[in-house]
Amino acid sequence: MVFTNPCHYKSSGFKSYAIFSASQVVFKSNQSYQGRGVFLLTSQNFNIESIERYGDGTVQEYIHQHSFFDEFTSDSVGNLRITTVMNLQNKPSLRSCYLRLGQKNDQHVKSENHIRIPIDLSSGKLFDTGYLANWQQINMHPQSNILFANKQVPCIHKCIDLVLGLHMKMPMVQCIGWDLAINDQDQPVVMEWNGYGNDIKFSEATQGPCFKDLNW
Repeated sequence: MVFTNPCHYKSSGFKSYAIFSASQVVFKSNQSYQGRGVFLLTSQNFNIESIERYGDGTVQEYIHQHSFFDEFTSDSVGNLRITTVMNLQNKPSLRSCYLRLGQKNDQHVKSENHIRIPIDLSSGKLFDTGYLANWQQINMHPQSNILFANKQVPCIHKCIDLVLGLHMKMPMVQCIGWDLAINDQDQPVVMEWNGYGNDIKFSEATQGPCFKDLNW
């Protein structure tokens, strides 16, 4: 299959062209959120009729994740939620970071079923304790039984530098929650960014206060 990256689909056809080829892609419906409206399509089941029922959306290249995340689960792509803000000097600054993992048989990470583990901002290591969606504390992935303790997230500083640079291009948005994956080539990949409803409650509870110096 050959697509654009990203490729925006409307009922009138595909728009924008930065060509890539892939055997599988991800379709994200407009107005999707919390893992809803996300569909994995392969070269065997991809056709216009198969996606028309999903409505308008975006086709994104499938991310083959770093082996670090496969160790926990290979069923879905683990991602980092990194929150940045524009500080009082109008410069982007890092405020929080955590890892989101899916559970067994999930094709992608869903808010209703995800596992969240805070990340130490200075070292890039996972906290010893993670949380289920109902805030139950756990110290390992419930299916793979891989402990969170002493796990170093790869390429964390690449990810932070990337989102800080991107936030410089969007200074009118004061607070952004970035969702990134790290691929099998040790490169961060931006999956999406959230300027509204970017879920600061988890960060506030586990790493906060995150915004105390801003006088908001």
